[in-house]
Order: sequence, then structure tokens, then C-alpha cells
Amino acid sequence: MTKFLINKLLHYGLAYLFLFVPIAFAIERPSMALRIADIAVIVIYCMVVIYFYEYKHPVNLIPWIILMLCLVYFTFMMNIGCIMFFMFPAYTLPSVIKGRLNSIHGYIMIGTLGLILAAVIIIDLKNSLYALPYIIFLLIIIFANDRSFYQNRLKEERQLKDQQLARLSTDIERHRISQDLHDSLGQVFSILAIKSELALKMMEHSPEAAQKELREINDLSKTSLLKVREIVDDVKSESLATELKQSQILLQNAGIDMQYEVKNLPDNFEKHDVVMLLKELVNNAYKHSGATAVEIKMSNENGQNKMIYRDNGIGIQDRSIRLRSLESRVNKLNGHLSFSNLQPGLSIEIEWG
Repeated sequence: MTKFLINKLLHYGLAYLFLFVPIAFAIERPSMALRIADIAVIVIYCMVVIYFYEYKHPVNLIPWIILMLCLVYFTFMMNIGCIMFFMFPAYTLPSVIKGRLNSIHGYIMIGTLGLILAAVIIIDLKNSLYALPYIIFLLIIIFANDRSFYQNRLKEERQLKDQQLARLSTDIERHRISQDLHDSLGQVFSILAIKSELALKMMEHSPEAAQKELREINDLSKTSLLKVREIVDDVKSESLATELKQSQILLQNAGIDMQYEVKNLPDNFEKHDVVMLLKELVNNAYKHSGATAVEIKMSNENGQNKMIYRDNGIGIQDRSIRLRSLESRVNKLNGHLSFSNLQPGLSIEIEWG
């Protein structure tokens, strides 16, 4: 509730911050007709502000045009300093309307500012010099807001895609585990139930046959236990192929093209540690590399595993920051890590036995 009230105060505070200027001018008007006109425009402006903050219909251009006309009236009919009212649409465009400067709303706002400046220059050159710092300041605010909200929106979209990808991966893994359990244990439990029931019936009439059934039940139980352990191990350790595909999608969403190649890796190598190595490399590329292309190669030659990472980003200036976590994971594999800056780009080679 407190956060909601603070947001409301900030929104309306920005819109009504300079409202005392036109109100003061309206009060001092010598003509009642002008005073009524001023008050009418002030009321219309306040209603448009409420419309944008409470109703939020970005597709409707009419309130936006009315807002621009109110600001033109404040600037020309009252005081050139009222041009600072443009701070409100500069904030409203990206935050409320969710538009950018290259949208119709942005063109109207920039066009209105340009017309005001042109009109002031034509009417009174001296006043135009007075208005110029205001307009420069407003343009800085407008472009900074546009850039800031655009970056935040990209970040939110990227986080949403990451969450969707994580949910999809979880659903796929859940389905795989349930299928494995159904295929392996469902049939086993059916056989165990039949054999145990048969052994109970044979216990009195044919003890030897009953013992045979019990031994088979025992063997089947041990085999099933091993199968359950395999499934649990698979759950603990993600598939390398799955992780490579997920990493490729993650980097593509960030505008980074990732290519990978896997050759001759043995089936019994440390999957979990290798997957964590891959995650660390991809995380570095995602957060720090500034790259547009990434290449990862994994291979096994003469019993030696190798992972090669290359990108076309900014490279590494401080080894302690970028590689500390990666080196820790390589040490768990008793491996060796080396890197070099490619100008542009980075190359990392990891080897382990």
C-alpha cells in the first residue's frame, strides 16, 4: 500500500510540479475572459493527466494531442518557462504508453517541441535564446528516458524468456522422469505382485518352487533398485545435449549466435561437472563478453577431454574477476585452463583426463 501511494505521488508530482506557474498567471490576468480560458486549459490538462495515469489507453491519440495543445498554450499564452511541462509527456511516453520516440506519439511530441522553438525564434529571437537551454535540457531528458526504459524493457523480456525456457525444461524433464518410472518400475511391480502371490500359494504344496519364485523376486528387486538409482543419478545430472541446446536458446535471446560441436566424448565422463563448466562459460558470455558470436567445441583425443570456447567480444582484462569460478570447477576435474585475448574476442581451452 505504501509503495502504491509513493508511486502515485511521484506520478502526479511530476505532472503537477510546475502547475503553480500557469495558476499564478491566470490569477493575475487583467481580463476575465483570459482568466476563464487559462483556468479551462489548466482543468483540461489535469483531466488529461488523470486519463493517462488511471485509464491508460495508449492507442487513443486524441488525449495525447490535447496534452500537446495544452502545453503549447502554457508556453505561448503564459510563460516560455512552462515548456518544462514537457517533462510529463517525456516520462509518460515510455512508462505509461509504452511507446518510443519513433512511434506516432514520439513524433508528435518532438514535432511540437520543434514547432515551439521555431515559433519563438520567428516571433522573438531574444526569447528563443532564453528558451534554448530549457529545450536542450528537455531533449536530454526525453532521449535518456527513451533509452533507459527501452533497456529495462529488453531486460524484462529476456528474463521472461529465461523463465519460460526454465519452465519448459522442467516440464520436459518431469515428463521424461515419469516415463522412465512408468516404463521401468510399473512392469516390475506387476511382476513382483504376481510372483509373490504365486509363491504364497505354492508355500504349502511345493516349497522348492516357492523358494525359486522368492529368489527371482529377490533378484528382480535388486535389479529394480539399480534402475531407480540410475534414474536418480540422471535427475541429479542434466544431459549435456539438453544443456547445450538451452544455452544456445539463452544466448540467441540475448542477440548472441552460439555454435557448438561435440565429438568422441566417452559415455562415462563426469557429466555433472562438465555441464557446470558449460553453464559457467555461457553465463560469462551472457553477462560480460559483449560478443555477438560464440563457438564451443568438445572432444576426446587419446583419453584426454578438451573443451574450447571462443567469442568475438571484449576479451578479459582482469583474470581474477571473470575466471575465478571457472578455474574452481576445472580444479574439481583435475584439469588445466588457459586463455588468450584474440582482439577482438576471447579463447579459453580446458583439458581434463
